[in-house]
Amino acid sequence: MSGVAPQAGPGDNQQKLTTERIADGDISCVRFDGTIDEAFDGKKLASSIKARVLILDMGRVAKVSSFGIREWSEFIKGVERSVDQIYLIECTAKVVDQLNMVANFAGKAKVVSFYGPYRCDFCDIDEDVLFQVDRDSAAIRSFNPPEHLCGTCARPQFFDEDPASYMATIAQQSQFDLV
Repeated sequence: MSGVAPQAGPGDNQQKLTTERIADGDISCVRFDGTIDEAFDGKKLASSIKARVLILDMGRVAKVSSFGIREWSEFIKGVERSVDQIYLIECTAKVVDQLNMVANFAGKAKVVSFYGPYRCDFCDIDEDVLFQVDRDSAAIRSFNPPEHLCGTCARPQFFDEDPASYMATIAQQSQFDLV
């Protein structure tokens, strides 16, 4: 396991949402940073995306509000009409929660990677560790997250959620090849 998500600081949950777009030919990437709330104009952003493949980088999503879910749903519906493939990368725990709670939150998008919460009780440290769906599919489908060692004390950390609940939606997605 490699890759550790940046930890949110005090007040980060209310950070205004920003998006950064990168395009290369018929592949576009949108990086979300902050809180997805009622200020996010999902329809407007969706209508501006012209691509065959869309990558949504969710690695800096701090929160998704209830009004944000509505706007996100409009965004997903809009991009589904105009792109062939949609991939979610680096989904934070807040995004994974929405994937598990909100029907069709990702639409036809496939989750490529997500952060899983680990905790070291000895050091009192929380750490988000990146799972890659292709590499870690056996652990995800069996709800048996691999051991992760604490970066401070090198002792084993424990997965700090119920794996069956946390990984449920991702475990059910069909296997896929990146296009």
